[in-house]
Amino acid sequence: NVIFLKENEYLWGDKKYKSMEIEKNIKKDKYHKVNKKNRPNIVLIVADDLGFNDVPWHNPDVKAPHLNKLARRGIILENHYVMPVCTPSRAALLTGMYPFRYGRQIGATRPLSPIGLNTSLTILPQRLQRLGYKTHMVGKWN
Repeated sequence: NVIFLKENEYLWGDKKYKSMEIEKNIKKDKYHKVNKKNRPNIVLIVADDLGFNDVPWHNPDVKAPHLNKLARRGIILENHYVMPVCTPSRAALLTGMYPFRYGRQIGATRPLSPIGLNTSLTILPQRLQRLGYKTHMVGKWN
């Protein structure tokens, strides 16, 4: 129920929106007014090299009952844009921006690399925290 738009400035729950059309559509959303009682939990799972048919909701031969239960009770996002390497894809997801907008469209960031996301960018966990969420990240970060 979170709409994170590509320009990094407008997240559902903020007071301003990119266009009147977006604002009109968001106001129709029954989840627009979020409080602690009706705020949905968010578990975002990102997996490298996961094929379309590698999950139980697309392939009955894949046995992952807990993952399947999470998916059935939640939202499955199936319309994606990713880069051919993981770092720009994760950065795009976190910023809501196309990788060329922040200069990370190629290659992976190596450990202790002096380059990375500009710290002035607001990323998804920060936006969620502003909405009252507690956030936690597990896994690789490069």
